[in-house]
Amino acid sequence: MGGQDTLTLLHRCRRPPGRDNSGSSLVYCGRCAFHPCLWSCATVGSPKRPQKLIVGKLEAVKKDYGQCRLSEFDDSKASLLGDYLPSKLGMDQDESVVRMILPGDYSGTLLLFFENGKAARVDLSAYATTSNRRKLTGAYSDKSPLSALLHLTEDRELALYSTEPRALIFNTALLSPKSTRTTQGVQVMTLKPKYHLSEVRPVEDTSITNLPRYRCRSIPAAGALLKEEDGEQMRLL
Repeated sequence: MGGQDTLTLLHRCRRPPGRDNSGSSLVYCGRCAFHPCLWSCATVGSPKRPQKLIVGKLEAVKKDYGQCRLSEFDDSKASLLGDYLPSKLGMDQDESVVRMILPGDYSGTLLLFFENGKAARVDLSAYATTSNRRKLTGAYSDKSPLSALLHLTEDRELALYSTEPRALIFNTALLSPKSTRTTQGVQVMTLKPKYHLSEVRPVEDTSITNLPRYRCRSIPAAGALLKEEDGEQMRLL
């Protein structure tokens, strides 16, 4: 895949593939380099509209996002380092990339999960602009650190993991879409004071075998303590 049919998605990587002299992680694919941030990358096919939405993180409280078009990046070989995103996008020194998505016609929603166990479902149309602007403020709420961000086109089951460790499986249909980007969300997973939400994954991407043990019909819910046979994937992260 290549050209305008390529989109790079970022996912958290607890074991970064490499570090530079400053101790920051340096990860890249054939198109772009992402640095400094602890994220791994993958390329997937994308719809025809060659535009991507970039959600960035600035300092600890101010959340920004920007937009650019895939056509702004030159094609290159997978063995090359590619473009340095902070320079390419004019990012501030203390900014890092959180995730990149292709919005297409801005249908669907973004799911934002926070460390306090809350989740916000925001209409993707809330991020649409009339011009291709580099940076906009207020990408998401600053009341709690962001734990995960997912682009949702249809409802599905997700598995939430806490640092206790507990796991909770819920259907995203339980979350109502909001039009405000900075909404604090609703409580999905109830947490004890010293623990926080650490991971969010589609159920099919987990190693959980006993799904009913962790599944809930309403939220908020505490989930269940993660059994050893269901937590194999978490130990590998």
